[in-house]
Amino acid sequence: MFPKNLFKKLLKYRNQKKIFILIYSLFFVFQKLFYLQVKDSVLLDEIYCPAETCVLLASYSMQAKYGNFNEDLHQPEKLINERLLPRRVMEQFQLSAEEWAKRVINWWKEHRGLLK
Repeated sequence: MFPKNLFKKLLKYRNQKKIFILIYSLFFVFQKLFYLQVKDSVLLDEIYCPAETCVLLASYSMQAKYGNFNEDLHQPEKLINERLLPRRVMEQFQLSAEEWAKRVINWWKEHRGLLK
């Protein structure tokens, strides 16, 4: 996710720590804003994603937000209030919100060890 040419440009400033840290920090701010914008666009159905892809993206979102899945903390009932999937996907299939949460959790478990 870190463009190689941008990384090479940043390396020019590695001896000027303040500038390097500022630019490096700004990159992560922009990355987070981009992530939030894409997430909202998917949830609002401005960007179309098939249902299975939406579930996978929701599982990555949970990994980014909470870290590794913990059975004691992350019950499907507690995840119902999370905005995980577009309304279209929720209405497309005859599944309850808890069943969707379980599908997200099944993928989320696979992401153990990925960084937040």
